[in-house]
Amino acid sequence: MFNDFYAKDTSKKVRAIKRAQGQAGEHLTKPPYGYIVNPTDKKQWIVNEEAAAVVKRIFDLYIGGKGPMQIAKILKEDKILTAKAHYAKKKGKPFPESPYDWRDSTIVGILERMDYCGHTVNFKSYSKSHKLKKRIPTTKEQQAIFYNTHEAIVEDVVFERVQELRVNKRRPTKADRQGLFSGLVYCVDCGSKLHFAAIIRKYVGIKELIPAIVNEFIKKILVHAPEKVDGKRVQKVDIVFNFVGEINFLSATQPKRQGA
Repeated sequence: MFNDFYAKDTSKKVRAIKRAQGQAGEHLTKPPYGYIVNPTDKKQWIVNEEAAAVVKRIFDLYIGGKGPMQIAKILKEDKILTAKAHYAKKKGKPFPESPYDWRDSTIVGILERMDYCGHTVNFKSYSKSHKLKKRIPTTKEQQAIFYNTHEAIVEDVVFERVQELRVNKRRPTKADRQGLFSGLVYCVDCGSKLHFAAIIRKYVGIKELIPAIVNEFIKKILVHAPEKVDGKRVQKVDIVFNFVGEINFLSATQPKRQGA
């Protein structure tokens, strides 16, 4: 009983210290893949260029229309070391049995981490008791976010676009698999989104519709189930444009029938 009381009391003190550190914006976890601890300041994270390049590539591939399983396969085929193998290499330890065996769950974990935008996110999980090792995810309202605490690997607009694509994930069409509808447009100078008119001027006089053009104009396409109208098969398609929103082409271009 005394040992149990001592362990519980120690756990409370440790939790209180971690809570204070977390509320002060200090990192409560080890740096994720892509970062390392600053040798001169243990409280700071700095970019690991080799791993950071892989993180950027993962985000680019997802925006380009690739899913987590496809991304994992690409990294494996290109013989990119997994996070575990990467750390083993850095520390001079033996490689794991499958050093290139990326998992889709690892890819999802990377895509979900806001830390890559240069922000610290604390209190993402908790344990009910010092006796239980299982961590329980918290809600966004329970988390504490501190912005611009370290160098970013991924831009905010890229991260937000990825989260939007993940939320709106649906059964992929052939076009989705080719990455046609996953566009992202932003100014390379100021980071702000480009005006729709600027994109139109950019593509005046085009002779061929290529995926890159569709990416810049269209945010998403929703294909509805077919139905019969007046004995004819009709299938509704909603097109949502970047910066403009949804445009009803039928009502805008087709006159109403008499008596309608």
